[in-house]
This record gives sequence, structure tokens and C-alpha cells, in this order.
Amino acid sequence: MLVTERGLYCAEGDFFIDPVRPVARAVITHAHSDHARGGHEYCLCSESSLPLLHNRLSSVGRYETLPLGQSLKIKDCILTFFPAGHILGSVQVRIETASGTTVVTGDHNFTHKHAAAEPYESVRCHTFITECTFGLPIYNWPDPNWSLQKSCAGGSATANPIIPQSFMLILWGKPNVCYIC
Repeated sequence: MLVTERGLYCAEGDFFIDPVRPVARAVITHAHSDHARGGHEYCLCSESSLPLLHNRLSSVGRYETLPLGQSLKIKDCILTFFPAGHILGSVQVRIETASGTTVVTGDHNFTHKHAAAEPYESVRCHTFITECTFGLPIYNWPDPNWSLQKSCAGGSATANPIIPQSFMLILWGKPNVCYIC
């Protein structure tokens, strides 16, 4: 996964996830405006997001949906959507490549406070990439270790079954800012 001026790019599949500028192939995590923008030639989204995206974005060439839990081979990777629990249709994107398994999620909510959203599902991975809009020190959140363990509850294929090899937090809209811990 590469952070570029257009957004998060998966070279093995030749697509962007929640790109900030128009691209040929976009994978959209959910229909909020900070994740779903127009101008793309092709968008892959969840079935539940499609009506929301159609309503919001008129400048997308073609849409395709992927049901939750079903896999799709795109070039040299296998992509699967899992529910993120944020809003109706929000997904975590699992990307399996020869170099490992990465899960990318826009906004997610593992407490399932939103009745319309499909419940959050933990997904096993080597690398977990998530939005970090409120990751700046000016925000105070309860026990970050609990949040990290809850986010990574599915474990990983590494020696430590709880913590992925990488935990990447990206400030969406600011692709030059990236934290890896």
C-alpha cells in the first residue's frame, strides 16, 4: 500500500481506496463525503452503499458492488469486504497479496451504536490501516490500548495472534501524514 497525492494506492490491484482525486479504479469504504468523491471511472462499493453513492455522486462512470464476505480477484490480489459498523454499507477492505494481508477501513465502530449499520466484524490481517481524523493529541479518548486490542481482536497471521505486524493510521485528506506504530 502506498500513500500518494490521490490517496491510498494498492499497486498489486491497481486501485485506490477512498481516493481524494479522480482515478480510474476506486474502492469506496462508505458513502460519507470525506471518503466517497466523484470523478472516478469505476467504483467498487458494498451493496448497501450503492444507493447512497448513486444519490450523492453523479460523476462516476461505472459502479460495481461486492457482497460482504465474498471475495473478488483483482489483478494480483484478492479483495473482500467486511462490515465496519460505522454507517449503512461501511466496510473494511481486506486485501490479500503475496506479501501478506492488509485490512483498510475508513471510519469504523466496533461498539455498534448505529442501528442502520451492519455490525463490526474483526478481520485477521498482517497490517491494519484505519482513518485517524481524531488521532491528534488535542483529542482525549479512553484507554487507547483497549481500542487497539478491540480493533485487532481478530488477530493476525503473525507470531502474536492479537497485534498485527503494522498498525497504520492515516489522516485522510492529508496523505503526507502517516503514523506507523
